[in-house]
Amino acid sequence: MPEFDFKCPSCGKTLRIEEAHRGKKTICPACSERIFIPPKPADEAPQPKLVQTPPAASEQILAEGVGTALSGNPLLEEEKDVFRIRPTLKARIGQIILALLVPLLGGAAVILLKAEAPLSQIIIGTGVAAGLIIFLAALYKKHSILYRLSTQRFFVYHGLVSRKVEELELFRVRDVQVTQSVFERLLKFGKLTVFSTDQTSPKFEMIGVRDPLKVKDTIRINYRLSRKRERVRPTEFISDFDTEEAAHQDPSN
Repeated sequence: MPEFDFKCPSCGKTLRIEEAHRGKKTICPACSERIFIPPKPADEAPQPKLVQTPPAASEQILAEGVGTALSGNPLLEEEKDVFRIRPTLKARIGQIILALLVPLLGGAAVILLKAEAPLSQIIIGTGVAAGLIIFLAALYKKHSILYRLSTQRFFVYHGLVSRKVEELELFRVRDVQVTQSVFERLLKFGKLTVFSTDQTSPKFEMIGVRDPLKVKDTIRINYRLSRKRERVRPTEFISDFDTEEAAHQDPSN
């Protein structure tokens, strides 16, 4: 039979006795005092388990950092860039040709006028400076615009020093249109127009885009994936078209 140890409440000696005698009175063999054998303790209540409730998305991001929180939460998806493109310099070919012609015209003027120094130097210097200004303006227009597509949003950035950012949730895109002139088709660039259901930004234009058909297909694939991820039904976009067509119809018909 199992035994247990307890201390004598009178002398403090450690005693050992069988479990069956718990709760009875006995004599301490050390101090000969009459003592009470401790009864069997009542069964303890079961220990509750700590339940780890998932934190809110904002709390999780603050606690773990953006990357860790997003990768660990199936309801959130880390936003990744699909492309970042700027208008091609081919879209400014007119300005570039003009930048080259202006110095040449200055040189031709010197020859025709048979100008001598310092007048000839002033004419040529003015032509070179004007051509450089025109070329730098073309470069500025190219680098001051950035088109960025992510897995969730579409952005248009304007400016280098001061900046304006236009943003569109990708699932709101409903169509992409490509426009190319004969000259633009020969040089393989064009204009894309992104139509959306966003009332504040119903249309975005992408000017001077290289390989516009390829870019259009990339946007189309990603906005369809975004619709699926956000569980947006195609009928919602169809109803938008129907509403616009009805608004443009003659009420008398």
